[in-house]
Amino acid sequence: MVPGLGDQARARLDVGGGLTMGSRQRVETAVRIVITTAVGLIGAAAGFHHTHEAAVRAGQTGWLAWADAVVIECMVIVAGLQLARERKSGKSGRLPMVVLVAAFLIQMGAQVSGAPKTFDGWLFAAVPALGCL
Repeated sequence: MVPGLGDQARARLDVGGGLTMGSRQRVETAVRIVITTAVGLIGAAAGFHHTHEAAVRAGQTGWLAWADAVVIECMVIVAGLQLARERKSGKSGRLPMVVLVAAFLIQMGAQVSGAPKTFDGWLFAAVPALGCL
């Protein structure tokens, strides 16, 4: 810490590599957002595929199998967003949490239902649902 410097001046101090503390944090935040978004999108795409396939195996055909996949995948996303919103405003978020857990369990069941009945099969089938969270 440098005596006599305000917070803004300290944030501009060079922390190595030519980046100031503020710009380094922005770069790290941007990288974290890109990685998180990529993992989430890949997980959602794989999960969507598994959910669609599970709906087909359950007898849904055509557009209805696709609709099942869309609804289940979107329920997880919307419930998670609503939970965050309610928690931020000081509410308990019980209902969104119940919907999130129920949708996640349905999604997880769809993930592993078509997987080989081995630990590895279930593990790798479950990863997309975990990544989407």
